[in-house]
Amino acid sequence: MGLIRRVTLRCICEDLQSDWAHINQRRQFAKLWELTQSDAPDSELWKIIATLPSSVLIDHPLVNSFRAAFEDDGKHIRRENVSGLSDPHFWKQKTTNWRGAATDSISAVGTGEVWLCAGGLRAKGDNRDFYNQFCSRVKSNGASRFLPTAADRRYQEVEEKHARQTAWKSQIQLSALICLHEVIVSGKTNTLHIPAPQPRDVEDPLLHVTFQIEQVDDGDEVLTELTVHIHFSNPASPNLAERAKQAILNTIQPDYYAWNLLPGPGTDELWAVDVNSQILGIAMRATESGQLPASSTGYWAPASRAHYTGKDYIVEARVEGEAIKSLCGSWFVPTADPDKLPICPVCNERFQSLP
Repeated sequence: MGLIRRVTLRCICEDLQSDWAHINQRRQFAKLWELTQSDAPDSELWKIIATLPSSVLIDHPLVNSFRAAFEDDGKHIRRENVSGLSDPHFWKQKTTNWRGAATDSISAVGTGEVWLCAGGLRAKGDNRDFYNQFCSRVKSNGASRFLPTAADRRYQEVEEKHARQTAWKSQIQLSALICLHEVIVSGKTNTLHIPAPQPRDVEDPLLHVTFQIEQVDDGDEVLTELTVHIHFSNPASPNLAERAKQAILNTIQPDYYAWNLLPGPGTDELWAVDVNSQILGIAMRATESGQLPASSTGYWAPASRAHYTGKDYIVEARVEGEAIKSLCGSWFVPTADPDKLPICPVCNERFQSLP
């Protein structure tokens, strides 16, 4: 099993001064490093993280070498340690004229991780040589300056959080397609029970989602209408439940205006839509392959009208690309410039009536 490989932000921003394949990435990492040390919300960090490769995927000679060197846990690989340093130990990284120091010391970085902590240029026989300078600094002041900091851990946590949510969303989308296919084949209703993404400790499912179809032969073709009954079972996590609902509906029909929202019991929602042969084919392929087809990962269409909604939700929705609820009850993704869109008359009427 491979180790989790990462590069410290200090190493990226201070040590890797040249030989970047994409120099603009270095500038973005500098902004990220600054933000991780501030009180900026995670959503602000994610704006930058989303534009960058993970630290270990940076296209730089030293990072490329480090990534390849620790492709697996290395128990059968003989590595060259930085002599004279033992607590923690550091492994030498060498490529072209670059030299680096990485550690997988459990006491320094935790179990199952390896970090590229420092880098510099080779200057054999000179005091400016990277290993001469690195060893001198560690022996004089300790290794803490080079090890992962709270800023590195925050960057890691935000990145992993979004990776978990992306995997969770993809699993919901795949499950929805498989459920739809089973309903089409059997003609019976089928229910999905949607859990919260890990590692959240939520005992009750977020949603119970029931699929039901009705097929009508109008003489020319057989029309398939799907009704999705959504029961919100965990009021403690409304935002997650809404994201799960969006993932299901988006996968089946990304055009919000194709859906009809019907009255449901209590807080339940009933969504109805005509299902075409294209989505039925996608559902069949997903069931057969066990994988989410690329064509089924769409989002609800951006707003075609300017809607009113709570200002506190708009920034996060823009960053996440998620839909939010307007005063008129419709859901939209706030990506378009609202000043260039016609105002939704229902939203406007309800906004004017607010105290």
